[in-house]
Order: sequence, then C-alpha cells, then structure tokens
Amino acid sequence: MAATQASLLLQKQLRDLCKKPVDGFSAGLVDESDVFEWSVSIMGPPDTLYEGGFFNAIMSFPKNYPNSPPTVRFTSEMWHPNVYPDGKVCISILHPPGDDPNGYELATERWSPVHTVESIVLSIISMLSSPNDESPANVDAAHFNIFLIEHLQKQWRENRDEFKKKDVLRKGTSGYKGVVAAFGEDILQANGEVDRPKLGQVGFSDPGKRQLLNRLLAPYISSDIFWEILSLWLKGYKVIVLDIPLLFEARMDKWTKPITAVWVDTETRLQRLMARDRINEEDARNRINAQVSLDLKRSQANIVTDNSGSLEDLEEQFQKVLVQVTRLLTWTEFWLSRQGAFSALVSTVIGVVAGKKNVLSKL
Repeated sequence: MAATQASLLLQKQLRDLCKKPVDGFSAGLVDESDVFEWSVSIMGPPDTLYEGGFFNAIMSFPKNYPNSPPTVRFTSEMWHPNVYPDGKVCISILHPPGDDPNGYELATERWSPVHTVESIVLSIISMLSSPNDESPANVDAAHFNIFLIEHLQKQWRENRDEFKKKDVLRKGTSGYKGVVAAFGEDILQANGEVDRPKLGQVGFSDPGKRQLLNRLLAPYISSDIFWEILSLWLKGYKVIVLDIPLLFEARMDKWTKPITAVWVDTETRLQRLMARDRINEEDARNRINAQVSLDLKRSQANIVTDNSGSLEDLEEQFQKVLVQVTRLLTWTEFWLSRQGAFSALVSTVIGVVAGKKNVLSKL
C-alpha cells in the first residue's frame, strides 16, 4: 500500500515537472518502468567554480516515500565539501526525520514529508553555491574550498568590478600564465580567459593537480589578503582575525600573531567524528590522517583552546582567548598599530620642524 502511494506521488511530481520545468536542472526517470529511480542533471550555479558545468546524479527513493528521504549520488565527477568521494550527497534534508541522536542538527533541518524532487534538487544547487565547511563529507575538498574557492567567490559576489581588476586568473596576469603553462590551453575559453568550471574539474580530479593549483595561486591569494589587512589597518582596526585552515601550509604564519588553535585528543576527535557523520572507525581515521596533525598545529600556536570538554568549557575558554587578543597593546605592538605609526610620524615631523626653527634662530 505504502509503495503504491509513493508511486502515485512520484508520478504526479514527474508530470508537474514536465508541465512546468524549473530553471537550473532537468529530471526524469532512469527507466520508465521504475518511478523510484530518477536521473537528474544540474547546471552549475552562476558565480561559482561549477558555473557552466552539467552534473548528473541519481536520486533513489524508498518505497515508503515521503516518510523517508531518498539518497542522491552524483554520477558525474564532483569535488565538494558536502559530497562524499563516492558521489553521495550529504545535506541535512536528506537525513532521516526527527531529532538528531548526536544533537548536531535540529529536527526542522532534517527530512520532512513536504519535500519534493524539486525542493531536493534546489537544496543541492544551494549546497553547490554555499558549501558547509564545518561538517564536511570530503575533508580535502573542504580545505581546498576554504582556501581557494570561497576566497574567490566572496570577492566576486561583493565587488565584481574590483574583483576583475585583481583577479589572480585574469588574462595576462602572472597567475594566469602559470596556470595555463601548467594545465595547457584546454582550460581556456574561446576568448582566452580561464574556463573556471573546467579548471575546477581538472584540479578536483587529481590530488596532485590540486596541490599544484594551490601552489600556483596561493602566493597571489596571500598577496590579496595582505592588501586587505593593510586596508583594515589604515582604517584603524585593532584586531583583525584571519580564519585560514592552511595557515602553516601556505607559510602565512610568519606574519600573523597571535596564532590560535583548537585542539582535542585523537580518541575524542575520532569518537566525535564517528558520531557526527555516522561513519565507521576506518573512514574516520582516514579523514583525520588526511589533515595536518592537531599536535603540530598546537606546537606552533601561541594560544591553544582545549576542546576535549563540554560546550560550556569551550565557551569559557573562548572568553579567555577573547580577553587575550583584545588586551592592552604592548609598546612594541602599539608602535606597529596605526595609532602608533601616526604618533611616530607626527613626533618626527614636529622634531624636524622644531630643529629647523632652532637652526634658523641661531643664524
């Protein structure tokens, strides 16, 4: 009976999509004889590295739909923080309904019977535009996304004209020349500009190529960050926070102080990861091993927050860190601040003027 109801509901949704197609994707049955298996083709959202691409996926519905969610798996190659290496999509609305036993998601964020094929695919398109880096299904993709994709996309969204002027991949720039030399002219559009979706897919498909792309662009991105810091310094900001997961890999730790790190012991980290993402120990260890050791980060940090306790303990430690980074400046730090630099400049000017007056009076 439940299977019959699910079948009728899915047939209705198929008819509705055929009558009123939705921009951004197309959907249909893999086999006309099986209404529970859908084929979906998603257009890469604009202003992202997926723009211009077409990504195919299979949506498999259970017999008790809509009481339980379908599973969605990309068959096209997809490198994204919220997509497992095997292509399976990991977003809240595809998790079983009800309260999260691990307490990481609200019941309202999880599956609801009101969801349709259309709302599911639109949620996936939203995921492509705004990845969740805090709870990644693919750790490598999350690191790369934070360091490169999000940095470029944020500037593109906020100020396109200014972004085009300092775009590290703009035709003729050093970044452009380095990337073309490394990956060939196949990554270029007809007008000679870099085809970002194609470059993204090239970098995503091979860890070695991804690392090469990082090495080529990191210096220019680092330079861009430097100018943003300088701009904030000139505006008088006393505290500037940089959230850079690849801080040590990019060697940007040499000009940041203090460096803060959040640490947790390996066993606690392992258990939390298994509980949060509902994965086995082997998969959890593989994820942890793919990242830079927290012990190494702790050894190089100036301030360390121990996250082995409760959320209340973490909040208490955060308040202490906040006090540390907003404390009164030392004299050395003061002279490096804008106020200190201006004070030194004014003192120098006054000294020079006073010296000239003394010389003139003696003459």
